[in-house]
This record gives sequence, C-alpha cells and structure tokens, in this order.
Amino acid sequence: MKFEPPSSRVSLFHKVQLFDLVVAAICPPASLILRDPGIFFGEKWASLALYCCVGFLATVAIFQVFGIGRGLKKFASSDDAVDVWKAAVGSAALSAAIFFTLTRLDDVPRSAPLIHLVLLGTALSLGRAWFFLRDEPPGMAAAGGDGSKAHILVYGANRLSWFYIRMVDTLTHGQDKVLGIIDDNPKLRGRVFCGRPVLGGVSELRAIAQEYDTHGIKIDHLVVGYHRDHAPASGLWDALMAMCEASQIACAFLPERLSMDNCAIARPRAVIEAPPVGARSCYRYIKRGADCLVAFSMGVILLPVFVIAAMALAIDVGAPIIFWQSRIGQHGRPFHIYKLRTLRAPFNRRGEARPEARRLSHLGAFLRRSGIDEIPQLWNILRGDMTFIGPRPLLPVDQPRNAMRRLEAPPGITGWAQVHGGKLIGAEEKAALDEWYVDNASFWLDLRISLLTVVIICLGDRRNEQVLQKALGDSRARALSFSEHG
Repeated sequence: MKFEPPSSRVSLFHKVQLFDLVVAAICPPASLILRDPGIFFGEKWASLALYCCVGFLATVAIFQVFGIGRGLKKFASSDDAVDVWKAAVGSAALSAAIFFTLTRLDDVPRSAPLIHLVLLGTALSLGRAWFFLRDEPPGMAAAGGDGSKAHILVYGANRLSWFYIRMVDTLTHGQDKVLGIIDDNPKLRGRVFCGRPVLGGVSELRAIAQEYDTHGIKIDHLVVGYHRDHAPASGLWDALMAMCEASQIACAFLPERLSMDNCAIARPRAVIEAPPVGARSCYRYIKRGADCLVAFSMGVILLPVFVIAAMALAIDVGAPIIFWQSRIGQHGRPFHIYKLRTLRAPFNRRGEARPEARRLSHLGAFLRRSGIDEIPQLWNILRGDMTFIGPRPLLPVDQPRNAMRRLEAPPGITGWAQVHGGKLIGAEEKAALDEWYVDNASFWLDLRISLLTVVIICLGDRRNEQVLQKALGDSRARALSFSEHG
C-alpha cells in the first residue's frame, strides 16, 4: 500500500530537480541521434526540433504527475526506481501520442520513442544511483579495526534482517559488526545477503561460533529476524535457544529488541485470518479477466470526461485532484481506494480548520451525484484491489463485528447491498446483504446487480424489504449455528 500525505499537505505542482530537467531536455534529441547520427542535417530538422520540444514538455508534465522531484536522491529507494521507470514509459508514450496527432510521426523514426524510453529511464536511474553513492552516510561502509564492541550473527535472510543490518552499519559506525547470516534454507548456503555470507543452519550454529573463536572472534549475540510467535519450523526456537545457551551467545528476537511487539496489531485477528474462497473458483478467474477488460475499455472511453473533471477540480477545489482513503479489502488486506476529490482540504496552508459547510463545492456535489468521482476506481480494479461487483469496501472503523464472511470476496464498486437500499439501510442490514452475496455469487447474480445498478442511478436508492428480511434471517441463522458449534 502506497503512503500518501493528507490533502492539506499536497501542492498542485511538484518541484523538478535541475538534473531531471537536463535529462528531460537531452533524451529526445539523443534518441534521434542514436537512431540516425546525421538525422538533424537533413531537410526535416524543423520537424525533428518540434519533436524534441514536445518530448521535453511531455516529460516535464509526466514528472509532475509522478512527483519525480519529490524524492531525496541520496536516500533513493526501490519505490523511487519504480516511479522513475513509470515516468519514462509515460513520457515516451505521451510524446509519441502528441506528435502522432500532429504529424503522424512521418518525419520521426518509429523506434525513436522506444529509444527515448530506455535513455530516460536509464539516465534517471543512474543519476539517482550516483547521488546515493556519493552522499552515502559515513557509517554505511563497513569499518575494520579492533574497536568492535559486539560481534553479531543474524538468523533469517529476510527483509527485517536486511533492515537491521543496515541500521547497525549506519548507527554504530562499525563498532558493532554483523558477521554473517544463519538460515536453514540449504539453497542460501554460500550466498551473500546485505554484504554478509550465509554461513549455515541452526544445527551448525555451535560449530560456526567455535570456528570464529579460533580466529580470535567471540560471537556475542544472535539476533532473530522473526517474531517469537512465527517460527519457520516447529520447535525451532527451542533448539535455537538451547544452542545459544550452550555456546554462551545472547539471543534476542528483533521485533522485541526494537520494541515493535504490538506494531502489527492494526486489525482484529478474525479479519486477518479470513479463509479463502473455495467455491466457484473458476468463475472467480473469469470475472477477474472480465474486470480487467471492461475497466481498461471504460478507462479509454471515459478519459476525456476524467480530464475535463480533473481540470475543473484543479481550479475549484485545488490540489490534489485525486482523493485516497484506506479501506479494508479481501481477506482483511488494507488498500487505498481512489476518487476524484470533491471536498476542499479540511485545513488551509496555515493549519487552520476549514468549516465543514464550505468544503463541498457545487461542482463536487454534481460529480458525486453523477458518479464521475468514482472513475479513478477503475485503476483499483486493474490493480486487483477491487472488482466491479462485490461488497463495498469499508473504513476499518466501519467494519461489522464479524467481518470474516463479507471479506472473503473482493470489494466492489456496486453490490447487492447498494441495489437494495444503499444509503437507506443500516450497517447490520448491509453486512447481511453482503454475506448473502458471498454465499450466492454467480454470473447471473452479477448480471442482475449490474442491471439494478442502472435503475438505481436513474431512480435513486430504494429499500427492498423482502430481500432484506431474507438476508437478515440467513445471517442470524448462520450466527446461531456458529455459536452452537463454537
């Protein structure tokens, strides 16, 4: 799940670094020269110069969309690298699309946009790598010498262990040393993890410690990169603790050492452990394929509507154009749902609260009534976070007490509860309708919901008492059966 700032902390335009501007200006002509070194000496130089200008402006615009200049280059991450390549693809595609509209690319080699993409992505990535290495903090490089305070082994070649090793290198300036990795996966033996060798498994810990001792190095600590409650194998922690005690090595679990025992408690355990849907698996895959096809097609068709609405909101509501909100998805996984932002930010730039009555504009109210503000959720569908038809995704605080059943299905834009009451029914009734849908999901039911959604858009929400009573009855019978067998 991507981390986004709240609306009041976002500006309409992002800062673009000088290095990125230079790369954006150089890449279009460089792609043409690589394709044909003498291309600018012909009669079509004016059209080629126009292509370079279009490429530069399109690239700067895409940099704004992806916020390329926001990242600190000396602290670049994998997310920054992904954004860089997304921007490279977007800028090459936009440049080609604009110039094709103007000249049908008659004067430009058809391979130039692809070369532009590769050049731009490579140059931006290498530039960020250079800044990262140039400005690497002093403690990041492993320091030698005899001044080490502690020698450490780490159990588990995983992301948490990687983070711990980097933290030790950064904060201790080489005084504490992580010497190697212990891991029971035989395929990792002899490999290198974060610059440290994978030495062997738990059964070899005592021998490894003794061998280091012959070299004059006493192993002081073994840090386990797992939570105590999540052992990769049964009885592993008992064996590990016994081995450390026999070798006089202090053993600690990394989450406890970092005081992060309770950081993972974000949702009820019942929600996290929702069982997977077993029935109708074939239809589930067919539905996913249909979702992607329809979402892509609708995205292309509705793109002009989205652009016009976004431009109007930029003037009326301000930045950002897209509103995000954390919701609970299938099997309790959180995700960001996206909409066009129809409310002004709750706080102004000075941090002062804006009155609630002044937040919703007339344009925002129209976009809500028409459903245009839901267009960005097509991206959620393409990503797999949502589907067109399913239980509506709820905020964590709005989840029913027993949400396991409704969370077995992916959340949808419309669903059984929306076409049988929508805003006119309560939380318990919505939960019962969602559970009924999960129990009875099929192609024909989804088709029925699709047709009823069109009726609801035209006529407004309507309660269906017969359907509501049936769903509530099934829900109560299920709860009674569960309590009798629980």
